[in-house]
Amino acid sequence: MDADLNPEQAAAAGHRRGHLLIVAGAGTGKTRTLVYRLAALLDEGVPPRDLLAITFTNKAAAELRQRLIDRAGEAARGVVCGTFHGIAARWLRALGSWIGVNRDFLIYDEVDQRSLVMSLLSSGDDCTPGALIKALSATRLNPGMSAPTWDRAAKIAAAKLPEYRALLGAAGAVDFLGLLEAAADLAGAGHLPRFHEVLVDEFQDTDALQHRLLLGLAEHGSRIVAVGDDDQSIYGWRGADISGMLDFEKNYDGAERVTLARNYRSGQFILDAADRLIANNRHRLGKSLCGVRGEGAAVEVLRCADDRSEARQVVHRLETWSDEGLPGSTQAVLTRTNAQLRGLEIALAAAGLPYRLVGGRALFDTKEVRDVTAFLRLWVQPDSDLDLLRIINRPTRGLGKKAVATIRRAAAGAPLLPFLRAQGATLPNRIRRGVEPLLELLDPPPNHVSEGIERVLYDGGYLDWVCSQDPERGEEREANLLSLLDSAELLAGPDGDLAIFLEAWSLAGGADLGRGEGVRLMTLHASKGLEFATVILPGFEEGLMPMPDPEGSRFDHIEEERRLAYVGLTRARDKVLITWATSRLHHGRALPGRPSRFIAELAGDGVIGYAHHPIDGLRRAPLVTAPATQQWVPASDEFAQPDYGDEEPGVFAMGSQVTHSSFGAGVVQAIRGIGSSANIEVRFRDGSKRTIRASYLSPTQEP
Repeated sequence: MDADLNPEQAAAAGHRRGHLLIVAGAGTGKTRTLVYRLAALLDEGVPPRDLLAITFTNKAAAELRQRLIDRAGEAARGVVCGTFHGIAARWLRALGSWIGVNRDFLIYDEVDQRSLVMSLLSSGDDCTPGALIKALSATRLNPGMSAPTWDRAAKIAAAKLPEYRALLGAAGAVDFLGLLEAAADLAGAGHLPRFHEVLVDEFQDTDALQHRLLLGLAEHGSRIVAVGDDDQSIYGWRGADISGMLDFEKNYDGAERVTLARNYRSGQFILDAADRLIANNRHRLGKSLCGVRGEGAAVEVLRCADDRSEARQVVHRLETWSDEGLPGSTQAVLTRTNAQLRGLEIALAAAGLPYRLVGGRALFDTKEVRDVTAFLRLWVQPDSDLDLLRIINRPTRGLGKKAVATIRRAAAGAPLLPFLRAQGATLPNRIRRGVEPLLELLDPPPNHVSEGIERVLYDGGYLDWVCSQDPERGEEREANLLSLLDSAELLAGPDGDLAIFLEAWSLAGGADLGRGEGVRLMTLHASKGLEFATVILPGFEEGLMPMPDPEGSRFDHIEEERRLAYVGLTRARDKVLITWATSRLHHGRALPGRPSRFIAELAGDGVIGYAHHPIDGLRRAPLVTAPATQQWVPASDEFAQPDYGDEEPGVFAMGSQVTHSSFGAGVVQAIRGIGSSANIEVRFRDGSKRTIRASYLSPTQEP
């Protein structure tokens, strides 16, 4: 065995003195070590049924089992491999009677749970189902923690948890978290099997209930071998508790630790930058990765003028790597948010560069974007019934299936939109009242594609309507639609021609650019466990990477953000490019950006920077590295955010003068909402009255 493993791996595979914590850094051969450890235990005569391997996904469990079979033979099929939830369900079926659970219980998934939660909410609760589900989970994971006074969802969850549990019990059902609660109860009471060894992968992602389950197993004679990397703990927002790993040696009597730090993936310059970055975290076990592939290429940091320039630079670098023969599937662009991916999709589509969006739906395929492009297509081709029928009742205008059937009978095969324009007044009053605002929205055709999109989003009320259909996805849908608006200038040419825009958009969306084997686009969270030859990390700015804590209650939020950046760096084998922009669009407003503190923290030998430059004129400028005794200090505190300007009520007032890029000067008539997301009704100098999102208006001086 030792000949196939390095000394640290061999120590981890051969340890038998009790509980063990294996700290496995990125790219250090963790899975190989685990397979060799389990195979050695089988060779030593441990019955397969006495070995339990717990992973976080069924895919990981299947891979571990197959590699173990390949190594140890068919006897390895008897090793119990599975996820926490899958194994807990199996135990509860067999042993649930000990705690009063019928073996025929149903397992409620997320959809079932949402339906149950919706039945608990009343109109006065002022809480979405998603927020209540999250709060119920937090309450169950941390039953002794009191909710802050400002957290309305947490207070509702505390009040409704007994009722929620009663509804589950009445239905003979258990939800996913209930599986873990029941398994932990069984373990604590000594009703679960005693395993020779319980091996837990990705231990840094375990939550409080999983910790309680494992402690119960250990208390009744099972040896716990925990494997993970505290520097890659990035799921605290969904309940993962890194303290289980940090305190492992305190919680398990006689536990020892082995660290795997020999990295087989990345060049040393990448590893050194990652180590300098993560060393700024206080809550960690501590290790430094040592590579075996030499120094490799330097990590590059690129400053861009704005997010559009950033997208062009990203595309240019990807094209360069592709021209050098690097397959697109070995290149990745990893972002902090899904919204960042949308602008990159548009830039890649404009360049004709294939990509695959991992873990989401391509911008071209989203329902809201297809709706708005249907409006645009009707201005180019009014005879397109397919497009009219798509949007005739979006937003809702009382034109449902029966009304549409009446319109189609009256049109007698003629194209519907021309018919409505010519003879809509002859329709029944109820239908006519729905058709009139649609025709007002469509007539006259816009002069510029941006004007058309804004008319649909704001004058037509589509943006507010589509976001209200699913409030929990409202921000994502708004970001998708604003990305469509941002794409207008890029794809429509200087004249903003609708036909040119639609042709470019359709060709990009229909060419499978976002569904093929090209460059991988994904969030940093989705990239965990993957590796690529080259990695681009856009948006390294304060307020974006790191993101501010939206709840203001996570004591280790900034450290988790730093761990997320560390994960991004360590996905790369050969090259890393980090970019940041001095200006970035935020809800249609260009806002100033400043470089992330993480850039200063990772700076050092093997990290080079570029001043802003045109694509064809690289100008090298080394990063300034602070002396080792000095630490970079943010301007205010570690939750500092960029200045997003005045977004408080009162930015616009009734009667104030404003300017719009397409419609010119106007006067504010009414205001609905506050800040940059307010809807402002403006009467423009040409006499038209339009409702426009505040972020698209600029105040002007009184004449």
